[in-house]
Amino acid sequence: MHGWKTKFKDYYHHSGFVMLSETSQNPYIEKTLEITRAQGKSLDEFVDGSGLKEMYPDIRADYRNLRAYHNLEGGWADAEGSVRYLSHQCSQAGSSFITGKRGTVRSLHKTGSRVLGVTVLSREFLPASQVMLCTGAWSNLLLDLSHAASASGQPWHISLSPQPGTNILKVARRSYGFATSMRAVEDGRTVSSPKRDSNNADRSFLPDEADKALRDGLRQLLPEFLDHPWSNRRLCWYTDTPEGDFVVDYHPMLEGLFIAIGGAGHAFKFLPILGRIVFQMLSDRNGGFVQRKEREKLRLDMEAVQDRLCGH
Repeated sequence: MHGWKTKFKDYYHHSGFVMLSETSQNPYIEKTLEITRAQGKSLDEFVDGSGLKEMYPDIRADYRNLRAYHNLEGGWADAEGSVRYLSHQCSQAGSSFITGKRGTVRSLHKTGSRVLGVTVLSREFLPASQVMLCTGAWSNLLLDLSHAASASGQPWHISLSPQPGTNILKVARRSYGFATSMRAVEDGRTVSSPKRDSNNADRSFLPDEADKALRDGLRQLLPEFLDHPWSNRRLCWYTDTPEGDFVVDYHPMLEGLFIAIGGAGHAFKFLPILGRIVFQMLSDRNGGFVQRKEREKLRLDMEAVQDRLCGH
């Protein structure tokens, strides 16, 4: 939060954050309250959600039958703007961004159990003493990580009338998402991944079930937008992990390969500090300043990797 309010302050909107529940006992909210209280903090709780209108008078929906939980410290961040800013910082520090066929990895280049670099779509071999895989939902196309991460899509977006900055309202239904699979070009494996070499538009349709669920949500929470048309129906790709933890670790069986994947739908909010965490793990292979509990949470499960490599 400190990072969002300082270095990334131009891209952070301190609006407050509200969660609503139709029941008095919601496991997700109960866990949220438990963690919040353990940190010595609290949320504003409303048995009658209409109480929110005192703080947010523009609310037009009827929240009387909903419980509400308000976090004054919450807000939202502009993903496009903040990532563009970060990319400029990387460029100024000497990083190079390569796109097109020369910037699209076709496969890892290996000799035995050592990764020596990558082969790109232009068929060039790019040697490297250390390869870091930060390939999100596409990771399984390059390496069998299906035990650790899988790809899923979440649907969004409707149009608003013109207003300063943007006229798009992002609407999403956070659920388990829609699974996707592709056949890997190199070895024919069927893996959990979006397409790599062509447009994913044919996979970005909005299923009828998702369309209805999003409209039902608008009817209940933002009824004034119920009949607005979808401006862009798409699936946003996530890399899900079993516990929602990130995977930031050296590959236990392949020398020269470091993995930083598994955003699990919530990595972006860590943007101001995630790079530092990755750097610390990369620099701390033998243990040291990264706490053991942290390393354990971020590790790539060695036993699962060995089982898969041995064909178990």
